[in-house]
Amino acid sequence: MSLETVLGNIISVMSLLVVIPIIVSSAKSVTAGSNKVLSVFFTFSMVSYFLSEVYYFTYNLLIPDTRMPFAANEIAEASMILFLCAVLEVTMGREKKVNVPVFIFSVMFIGSNIVLWILWSGEWIKNILFGLPYVYFFYLLISGILKSRAATVKEILIFMIASFVVFGLEAAALMPDERIGEILEVSCYPIMYILWILIFVRTVSALRTKEISSAGKEIYLSFSLHIWTMLLMFLSAGIFYNIASLLYIVVLLLMYRSFKKELSEDGIC
Repeated sequence: MSLETVLGNIISVMSLLVVIPIIVSSAKSVTAGSNKVLSVFFTFSMVSYFLSEVYYFTYNLLIPDTRMPFAANEIAEASMILFLCAVLEVTMGREKKVNVPVFIFSVMFIGSNIVLWILWSGEWIKNILFGLPYVYFFYLLISGILKSRAATVKEILIFMIASFVVFGLEAAALMPDERIGEILEVSCYPIMYILWILIFVRTVSALRTKEISSAGKEIYLSFSLHIWTMLLMFLSAGIFYNIASLLYIVVLLLMYRSFKKELSEDGIC
């Protein structure tokens, strides 16, 4: 078993130790007040993540240093995203019309990632099928961010331009010349982690702000950090993947904190 796999297993155990009390606490919120639906969906999303991580840890323990094929953990990850979509829908309320520009933008953003996943793995059906929930998740996120004014249109555009630069470099890194490919791939990491830090700072700032009604800003920002961290993991290799996995533990805690703050604004906590 390689050092990277050992580190990955240690991080998996840390993730499980963090998510278990989150599940227990969020499950208790189901019976604590009127907004039970939000608590149910958030709890189920964390349970889905728990099952995915258990499978991932078990596979790496039993069959280390091998690429994981299509497996149950990917179904659990898709389930998590769908439950988080439900959390966003409850937070936002019912929208009468589809925001076509945001939807098109979401398809382009996630579609770019799906293309990269296919180029990397060669698996068409799986990546397209399991990429679809991310399109809807991203659509809800951008819609919620705009509605709550968690970020301005200008800030979103700057973030997206930087993201597409990363996607372009990642695609170019797959060229036959391995030396140039490695240089291009490494050049992506500063951009990706700077963007992560910016979203993290904005999320923590929103959580520390004492507003009577934040319109779900914390939810939208922490969930944005969640999807960006997942993309970091998908686009990273080696030690950078382990770093992104460690950051994901931080994201779980921020998501839980934003969930609890949303409940407190509803008079539950």
